[in-house]
Amino acid sequence: MGIGQIDCFLGNPDNWEPVCENLRDLNPDITLQLVKTVTTPADFNLIQGNNRFCRKLAESLLSDSLTRAFTPTLVSVCDAWQGCFNYCHDQAAMKLFLDALQNKGFADHQAITHELNILGSDLSTAFSGTLLPIELAKACLNIGEQQTAGFYYDLISLIFDNQFTTSQTLCPPMDLSQAIDMNKLRSARILTVGAGGLGCPANLVLAKAGLTHLSLIDFDQVEISNLNRQILHSSSRIGLLKVESARIALKSINPKLNITLYPEALSTENARTLIGQHDLVIDGLDNLPTRYLLNDACYLENKPLIEAGALSYYGQATALIPDDGPCFRCLFPQADGQTAGSCSETGVLGPVPGVIGVLQAVEAIKQLLGLTPNLTGRLLMIDTLATSFDLFSFKKDPSCSLCGQDPSIHELGSFSFVCEDDRLDN
Repeated sequence: MGIGQIDCFLGNPDNWEPVCENLRDLNPDITLQLVKTVTTPADFNLIQGNNRFCRKLAESLLSDSLTRAFTPTLVSVCDAWQGCFNYCHDQAAMKLFLDALQNKGFADHQAITHELNILGSDLSTAFSGTLLPIELAKACLNIGEQQTAGFYYDLISLIFDNQFTTSQTLCPPMDLSQAIDMNKLRSARILTVGAGGLGCPANLVLAKAGLTHLSLIDFDQVEISNLNRQILHSSSRIGLLKVESARIALKSINPKLNITLYPEALSTENARTLIGQHDLVIDGLDNLPTRYLLNDACYLENKPLIEAGALSYYGQATALIPDDGPCFRCLFPQADGQTAGSCSETGVLGPVPGVIGVLQAVEAIKQLLGLTPNLTGRLLMIDTLATSFDLFSFKKDPSCSLCGQDPSIHELGSFSFVCEDDRLDN
């Protein structure tokens, strides 16, 4: 987002140098340094980790604030598939939050050892890690609503509570170590359409999740204007094809990952062939005509589509499962001359597509593993200014031209791109 200086205190500083190198490549103007104490003077503090780590550092800050002014602090506790964070503007707020964590079930849980719960912990960290910069931006710019009552999330049950300290929500430790066949995830072939604002965070999460094969399609090249939100790219790879840049980043995360690249645009000529070769598709587009094309091709090829969009401070996500729920046309019927602003035209706060892309990856994993509830037939609407996540159900439209009772679409029609500079990405 352009923060000028970041001081980092790490529970395990062993990997500091490569992390620092990557961050400087993303933003050469940033100042980064490793510090030995969390009480280093700063304008804001951000603490993220498990309950034990966060409580230890928060108590250190409380002790330090006895002798000098309290620094506004975001505390984010991450557990398997769930987590909670709070914006603490004074000592009383931090003490209240720590008490709520203890009283509602965020104790020092046993070490997470089962593969599925390790994955859930990574997903929880990724989700809160995209939300926290938004909360920091809101505090710096004095916009939106600060989460002074705590924000709790449960990625399995799709519970999002932004009144955590005063609500009745409980958060006992999750245990999903029942018989789940993780090979369904490892062997899955996922196609992401677009290597931009949504595709980058989605694929970063999937690469860490243990998949063995990902496919990326995007015809565009990396530009400096992409770097505030497209986190797989960097300043040293400006001018490189986005799919190539993404492959470099993803292979550094998971060297065993097989990545197939399609440096081209999705079209009526290639859509069904490409989609037919995969088990699930992730939509990283930001223009309506191609989203209709993608929806139609996935329906005709009987492939699940994780659909999403992000713009300004807002976003949405859903899962479109052929013959098991509505399609994109049921939710947004097509009209002549229909257009929508892109991120390039309208603007977007950098981490917002990150939140949506992480949710797409979570939903893809849940669909592949058969974890419920999921987003089939439900639309998740996100307002990051209010940190609100609202679920709405929607049904098949009997008159839908694609999946209705008397469909008129049986083959892919002609589509043209309607997006600034003909770009595919977010």
